Amino acid sequence: MLEWIARRIPAMGPGYKWQMAAAIGLGHNGKIIAGMAVHDWLPHYKSCQLTFASETPIWATRPSIRAMLAYPFEQLGVQRIMTIIAESNTRAIRVNEHLGFQLEGRCRLGCGTEDALIFGLLKSETPAWMGFT
Repeated sequence: MLEWIARRIPAMGPGYKWQMAAAIGLGHNGKIIAGMAVHDWLPHYKSCQLTFASETPIWATRPSIRAMLAYPFEQLGVQRIMTIIAESNTRAIRVNEHLGFQLEGRCRLGCGTEDALIFGLLKSETPAWMGFT
């Protein structure tokens, strides 16, 4: 699953070396349509990073999102999750903002030739429909 995700993100690509990573995939009609990598987990700080990839937006239902985020919040016990998104990836930015992620910073040229945007979501700030607070 980690390889499936990495192949769909240009900055990563095949053979990407994940740090402290696990992955969750979602299927539809027998095919993988989306995946979430949980990586750079820092148990002492109760924090991790998430990377999402998908073939289609149909995966992004409330039950699917809640199920995927249950892994870091409930299984790993993190209080904070982070995503890093290329500034040009407006679809991913909109999804993150819709889920309650807050823009926390900008890494100049952090995605090669463009800036990387850092988003964070605290467990205590998740939307009520997720049921984590």
